[in-house]
Amino acid sequence: MAGAEGTHLHPDMLRALGMEESSQRIDFRKVDFVQIMAATVALAFNDRSLGDSLSAQAETWFKQFDIDGFIRQWEAVTSYNALDRLHKIQARTLVITGTEDRLVDPRSLEVIAGLIPNSKLVKIEGGSHAFFMEMSDRFNTEVLDFLKAN
Repeated sequence: MAGAEGTHLHPDMLRALGMEESSQRIDFRKVDFVQIMAATVALAFNDRSLGDSLSAQAETWFKQFDIDGFIRQWEAVTSYNALDRLHKIQARTLVITGTEDRLVDPRSLEVIAGLIPNSKLVKIEGGSHAFFMEMSDRFNTEVLDFLKAN
């Protein structure tokens, strides 16, 4: 979901895309998609060895697929904006992010949580984009506690 002021991507991800922080749109057809996906996987983890290992695997894996479909998915994800409708959500909502997410700027989740009535924002200190894997005990505890609270 694009933020109100341009992209929601973290500056580290924008740099991996070869873009300025002030960039408003990403032209994915002008980037080496296999390289970008490898960078994305590497940035998703704080555990560098895990990120590097999965990044090498991702690069090999993505070479086997039609890149056009992935490019269209990225374009859709980065251009979609539902901020003006979040206030309509009536269900209790858990918004959870890692404070060290290097793909999606954690401040974007603060905006989202602020727009959803009856939402709870949880920031996992030191958590990466993939904190649900790297810090699965903490993630599971937060989700289960949220579900039990009702």
